[in-house]
Amino acid sequence: MKPYVSIVVAAYNVEKYIARCLESLINQTLKNIEIIVVNDCATDETLKIIKEYAEMDERIVIVDKKYNEGLSMARNSGLDCASGKYIAFVDGDDFLERTTYEECYQKAEQRGYDEVVFGALFDKKDGTIEKISMTPSKFSYSNKKDMKKYFSEMIGTLPNAKSDYQIGFAPWARIYRTRILKENNIKFISERELIYEDLMFTLNVTPHIESVGIIDKGFYHYCENGESLTRKIDTNRYFRVKKMFEYIQNKKEYEYIFDNPEYLIRFKRTILSYIRLSIIQLVNAGDLYDNDLKKIANDSMCRFVVEKYPVLKLPFGQSVFAILLKHKCILGLKKVVKIKYSLDG
Repeated sequence: MKPYVSIVVAAYNVEKYIARCLESLINQTLKNIEIIVVNDCATDETLKIIKEYAEMDERIVIVDKKYNEGLSMARNSGLDCASGKYIAFVDGDDFLERTTYEECYQKAEQRGYDEVVFGALFDKKDGTIEKISMTPSKFSYSNKKDMKKYFSEMIGTLPNAKSDYQIGFAPWARIYRTRILKENNIKFISERELIYEDLMFTLNVTPHIESVGIIDKGFYHYCENGESLTRKIDTNRYFRVKKMFEYIQNKKEYEYIFDNPEYLIRFKRTILSYIRLSIIQLVNAGDLYDNDLKKIANDSMCRFVVEKYPVLKLPFGQSVFAILLKHKCILGLKKVVKIKYSLDG
C-alpha cells in the first residue's frame, strides 16, 4: 500500500539526537508511513544508529549520500524517493509528538488540503519549553482570496505584532501534497548558495498550493542545539542575507512581493529580524567587527528596510533597536545588544 505520509529526515552528525528523533517517528499513531533518513556523510555514529533502527522497522529507508552537500540537498535526496501521498520534513536533532502525522493526514484528507501547517515548541537547553508563536487569522484557507491572506501571514507580520512570525514558513512544521512538489519540480535551494533556504522553498511552493489547513497544536519539538546552523556565529551573515534578498528582488517571479504594500511591509519585518540577528552575532563576536556594523548600517538593503519603516510601531525592544539602526548609531546598538540580546537569551 502506498504510504500516507513520507517523512524525510536529514541527518548529519546527530548521534546525540537521532535515536530520539526516530523513536518519535516509529511510534507515530499513523502507522502507514515511510521514514526516509538521509545520511549526509556523517562522521560520527549517526549512520550506525540509523542502521540499527532500520533493522528493527522496515518502514525506515536509508539514503546514504556519497558527498556531504548540506541540509537542503539532503532533503532533496529524500524528496526524490518519497512515495507517500503527503511529505514531511524533519531535522535529525528534533522530534515530534506521537499523533502529529495522524492528525495532519486526517485533516488533509477530510478537507482536501494541499498543505497542513501545525504548531511547534522550542525545547531549550535549560529544560524549559516555549510555544513558538502562531497567530493565523483563520484555520482554513480554501480559495484564491484566502491564499493571498495566507501568503501575507506566512511571509511576516505587521509592525505592531508582538512576534516576527504570524504563521512562519518552516517546512518542518507542515505536510505537503507530494504530487504538487514533484509535478512542479520544487526543490530546496542549497543553504550554501542562499541563506534561509526555508523561506526560498516556501516562496516557490506556495503559488502552487490551493488550500491550507492549520492545526494550532505544539507538535514539533525544535530543539536548541549550539551546533546548529541558526545558532552558530556567522560574521558574514548579513551579506549572505543580502545575497538572498537581492535574489528575490531581482527575480520576476517574486516581483509581486514588492508590488503589494502589505506583502512588502510584512517581508521587511522578516528581513529586519534577519538584520537584527546578524548584528547581534557581530556584537557577540567582539569589537573587531565594529567596521562591519558600520557597513551594515550604511548598506543599501538595510536602508531600504528601515528608512521608511514605521519603527515606532514595533514592540519596544525592537523599536529601540530599529531606531538606532535607522540613525546609524553603532554605539547604541552595541549597548542594546549587550543589555537585551545574546545568543543564549
